[in-house]
Amino acid sequence: MTFLLWPVKSSLLRYVSALPDGALSVEDGAEADPEAGVFAFPGDPEDPSGRRFRGDLRLRAHGGMLFVRVARPALETVDGGGLALTVLAPGEGETEERLVLAHLAERARTDGAVLYDARLSEPGAALFGGYYRPGEELDPLEVRQD
Repeated sequence: MTFLLWPVKSSLLRYVSALPDGALSVEDGAEADPEAGVFAFPGDPEDPSGRRFRGDLRLRAHGGMLFVRVARPALETVDGGGLALTVLAPGEGETEERLVLAHLAERARTDGAVLYDARLSEPGAALFGGYYRPGEELDPLEVRQD
């Protein structure tokens, strides 16, 4: 099975966990590994490409004023041939619309894993509530085949 392993943004996770009302939740198959500081999104069994993942990560704080949802991430080729991390777009109810969260650049390849650097896109910056600017580095992500 393929997994997407990603800390998202370590500084944000530290910030949210230090707040009295900070909360983190995972659903739909995603798992949190607090020791390693990483989230695991399992591959979508209906996707033969190994580039779509299940799972839903939510970060909340400040009475809901800070809310970030990373749901059903996928690696997709975007205009110009670059690689991007996409997620379900926020909205009322269930939607299949996706947004580009980050632009990816391959950093390293090992036996069974590829490590990518991730830079926040403009729609991704909006997803983070404008706390980060487009182009800002997120934590590297890894796609691992087990």
